[in-house]
Amino acid sequence: VQVTDHGAFVLLNVYAPCNANDDRGAFKRRYHRLLSAACRRLGAAGRELVLVGDLNVSLSRLDVPEYCEGSEHYWPRRWLKRLL
Repeated sequence: VQVTDHGAFVLLNVYAPCNANDDRGAFKRRYHRLLSAACRRLGAAGRELVLVGDLNVSLSRLDVPEYCEGSEHYWPRRWLKRLL
């Protein structure tokens, strides 16, 4: 994560871990919890936040293979919708 303060806003540029296999799932969940906490802290401090980069989350079903439907691979989508 790169964080830069531009006065009027804070920019977070992220490259989040992918969920390529089950071993990375716990790491990705922890990463998302920490990122969410950082966003909440900045918001609570009254800062405008711009979040950019690769979150490795598919917001819609268009980019997800059918075999993943209903599986653990969908929790990142719920996380992103809550963050937005």
